[in-house]
Amino acid sequence: MQKIDLRDMPREEWLELRRKYIGGSDIAAIIGLNRYRSPIDVWMDKTGRKEDKPANEAMRQGLDLEDYVAKRFEEESGKKVQRTNFMHVSDDHPYFAANIDRMVVGEDALLECKTTSMYSSGRWKDNKTPDEYYCQVQWYLGVTGREKAYLACIIFNREFLIREIERDDDVISALFKAGTEFWEDYIIKDQIPPPDGSKASGEALREVYSDSDPEGIIELYGFKDRLKRYQYLLEMQKDLEIETERIKQEIQKEMGEAEAGFLGDTRISWKSVAGRSTIDTKRLAADEPDIYEKYMKVGSPYRRFTIDFADTETKGGE
Repeated sequence: MQKIDLRDMPREEWLELRRKYIGGSDIAAIIGLNRYRSPIDVWMDKTGRKEDKPANEAMRQGLDLEDYVAKRFEEESGKKVQRTNFMHVSDDHPYFAANIDRMVVGEDALLECKTTSMYSSGRWKDNKTPDEYYCQVQWYLGVTGREKAYLACIIFNREFLIREIERDDDVISALFKAGTEFWEDYIIKDQIPPPDGSKASGEALREVYSDSDPEGIIELYGFKDRLKRYQYLLEMQKDLEIETERIKQEIQKEMGEAEAGFLGDTRISWKSVAGRSTIDTKRLAADEPDIYEKYMKVGSPYRRFTIDFADTETKGGE
């Protein structure tokens, strides 16, 4: 296994280096198990199409609290850990890499440190491990050859959790197969991956194809059934929205002025909330046009997607 020394490496150089490999935080997105990233998002990153953005507050806190999580793990488990300042690269798959938070002293094991909000606590209930983290540590075990991983997580203002995860060679084999296919089919060939319907894919496509060509017109061969299906689903969505709203209204009618209602262990709340303060922009523009113009914020340009359906019978499509 190759090790790349990360000590004293400038951030710009590090960001460029990580583009050359599939890492543990990439693999869950590649197989569709990351809530915030998609295969297209990973492809954009690895092919240099995605701008490096500054770490947001959650990322910054997670990074800053890594030491604290590692110390809490030592306190809770009685084990010792040590930092590794290297990127580990697989010998058999030279574009697979692992950036390990800590190694566990005296064990063939590694430690991954996480932080999350109380709103995500449900994903850890009943000794569960979130899918993307499970994939990440199995990837690290596959790349490093280690036999076990510990996942330590602080749920802010609630609890500190430790998960012990044994190496699963079947899972690792499946992840490595998916990573190999992704790299060979999309990175090497520079072909955009197929969309997966996620919000992240939509955002990535809008970023890749941010500008439209006014003279660009194409014939969408082979999309007849998909377009019919799309129209059918839109109409079904409308019907479902009406039905859910009707049920909600029936419950509200039954509750009347009551603020809460119960059906077994299910609690329904319908309570008064103070109105939100807003600015009357039309009146401001009319009464104080200079001030309105000074503070008016123009949104970023975007591409609007619309379909003018032909007047045909709607069916589910094939």
